[in-house]
Order: sequence, then C-alpha cells, then structure tokens
Amino acid sequence: MKKEAFQDEIVKAFEHQKKVNAAVNIHQLFSGFINQENILAFLASQSTKNLKIWEKHLRWQRQQELYRSRLMHIYSRPLNVEMLAWRKALLKTKLQQKIDRKKQKRSYLRRLQKFNSLRNRRIEYMEPHKDILNALHPKGRGPSAYEKKMAATFIQKFARGWLVRMRYKRIKMKVLDHGPSLVVVLKKYRNMMIRLRRYFHAPKQAIPLVYSELEEWLDSKKRYEDVFSKREYLNEMNTSEVLNYFQDCDNYPSQREVKKSWALIKNGHKMHQ
Repeated sequence: MKKEAFQDEIVKAFEHQKKVNAAVNIHQLFSGFINQENILAFLASQSTKNLKIWEKHLRWQRQQELYRSRLMHIYSRPLNVEMLAWRKALLKTKLQQKIDRKKQKRSYLRRLQKFNSLRNRRIEYMEPHKDILNALHPKGRGPSAYEKKMAATFIQKFARGWLVRMRYKRIKMKVLDHGPSLVVVLKKYRNMMIRLRRYFHAPKQAIPLVYSELEEWLDSKKRYEDVFSKREYLNEMNTSEVLNYFQDCDNYPSQREVKKSWALIKNGHKMHQ
C-alpha cells in the first residue's frame, strides 16, 4: 500500500510539473508573439518614414532636373534683334565703367603723390626747427573728441539698457497685483485702450507698448483700487462720493468734468445723485 501511494504521489507530481512547464511555455510563446508584432509594426513605420523621405528626395530631384532643362532651353534659344542690341549696349556700358574706374584710380594716385611730396617738403623745412614747433604747437593729451563721443555713446547704451531691464522687472512684479500673468494684464490694458479709442472716436491705429506708460497705468490702477476698497460697500459706491473719491486719489476734477466723463462712458446717461 505504501508503494502504491508513493507511486501515486510521483504521478501527481509529474502531472503538476508537466502543467507548470506547459504554462511557462505558453507564456513564453505569447510574449514572443507580442514582441514580434511590436517589431513588425516598428519596421513598418520605419519603412513608411523612409519611403516618404525617399519620395521627397525624388520630387526635389525632378524639380531640379526640370529647372536645369528650362534654364538650358533659355540659354540655348537664338537671340533676336532686341536681345543683341541690349547685349551690345550692356557690354559698352561695362567697358565704359571699367575705363571710368581706371581714370578715378589714376586721379587718386596723382593726388596721393602730390600730397606725399608736399608733406615731405614740409617735413624737410620743419625738421631743423622741431623744438620751436613743439613749443608753439603742443599736442593735445588725452582722448580725442571722437573717442569721447564713442565713450559717451557706449555709456548711454549700457545705462539705457540697464534702465529698461530694471523697469521690465518692476512691471513683472507689479503685474502680480492685477492678474495671474503679464499676458493677461496686457490684454486688459489693450482692451481699455480700445474702449477709450472708441469713446473718443479716435482713428484706428496700432497701440504701442511703452513700458513707462504701462508702469504709470499700473501704479494709478493700484492707487485707485486701494482708495475704492476703503470707500466701497458690497463692491459698490454711491455716485455722490465720486468727486471725493477722485480727491482722495490726488485728482481734482470739477463736477462738470465728472458728469461729462460719466455721460461719455455710459452712452449719454446722466449721473443720478
């Protein structure tokens, strides 16, 4: 009985190991099939890409051949009377220009030779009296006027660039009080300028972005909003307090100017007290 039980256990173990081996083999085959499919798809995509590149190269080559054939046709066609006359006139003009350049060169060389001879004569005359010449005509020391001008130009260039960069940094810091980013605030600024242009019937022109004006607008907007936050109640303010509101903002318009601006913004409606 023990021997039969032992043989049954061996048979069961053999069957179990056979099933395990079969499962492993199936997994390997399945994974190999998936990898094969991926490899084939990759090769197909690469072949399609290479085919497109080759077709593009062939199109470019055909265009080049067509261009060369047209160019050869243009150069090989016989010249008519007008073309011959034009070519003759062009050759004549080129020859005349060459002669003029030679004349200018000869004239320049003559002037240069005359100047050199005059300079040599003056040097021969003044050489024995060099000490007297230096005493009566001292040479200026230090940078010349041109060097001073160039130095001032470089200093202004770097100083102005530094000022513009600092202003840009200040604007980027101030923008955070008025919106999430600089682009959003610039859109608000542009929309405000478009509304003002429509209110005052100004001609439609480009709206330039000037950093100084944008910074001034941000400061004014911040000041007005701070004063409004002190006077508002439920995000509203009585119209009778508008004049005092502007005075708190260091602006002193008259009642007539306030009513006129109100009517302009509200399309002709009067301000109610």
